[in-house]
Amino acid sequence: MDVRGSQFTTYVQGQVVDNFEDERLAEGGVGFWSPRGDRSLLRWVEVMHQYDYLGRLCALLAPYPLQSGGHQAD
Repeated sequence: MDVRGSQFTTYVQGQVVDNFEDERLAEGGVGFWSPRGDRSLLRWVEVMHQYDYLGRLCALLAPYPLQSGGHQAD
């Protein structure tokens, strides 16, 4: 997903699958969920641009080194 201001673009395997605008989301976080009883595995996430104190603290607490190499939007 690429977010620029109020414009959201979602990609699957490098292809745009959804594009929408939402002015209500001025700030927030990243979350993942699945239905009760399902098991999920999250292998890689990259959040860019918000290199603030909380972001640096979370990076220190990450249990595994993260490697770059996913989709990058232009």
